[in-house]
Amino acid sequence: MGRVKRDRESIYTQKPRRKGPKSSRGSGGGGGGGVYKVDYLRASKSVDGKTYYLVKWEGYDDAHNTWEPEENILDPELIKDMKAKAKSGADLGAPVKWEYFLDAPQDGKAAGWHPYTAEGAAVVEEAFEEWKSDAIVDVRAVKSGMYMYQVDFNRMTQQNIDHPAHKVRKIRRLDE
Repeated sequence: MGRVKRDRESIYTQKPRRKGPKSSRGSGGGGGGGVYKVDYLRASKSVDGKTYYLVKWEGYDDAHNTWEPEENILDPELIKDMKAKAKSGADLGAPVKWEYFLDAPQDGKAAGWHPYTAEGAAVVEEAFEEWKSDAIVDVRAVKSGMYMYQVDFNRMTQQNIDHPAHKVRKIRRLDE
């Protein structure tokens, strides 16, 4: 198990409503700032030139995963392992698969259902888990790749809010 210093404010997620994972050293508790045990890193993304990793915390389900900045990853083996798994095509622990629907052929893709990238699926799954715990907010803004999407889990649609066409597509979540 690796260790990660947990931020007081994770981006794109709310903090778990209960105390965080047990501290492997430091002050502990769920308030942030301590060092916590990690099962593995599920994904990475870049926001404004800064790298973040989606952390699967030891002893907690996926609803408690958080995006943490690279400088908080204290165990370089965590990053090395995640990159090796991604390079080999191995499962990074994603229990579900997300797909979007193309009404017509586009960019060399046939009409029909197409899988999200691993990083995109991890981002949408995290937003979905957050929505399940707080469904009052129907729509979530999700950054994936070079675009920002407005995702409506009640309607199971995504709208590209960066592209001038603002195309709305159906999405679906498949349990594997």
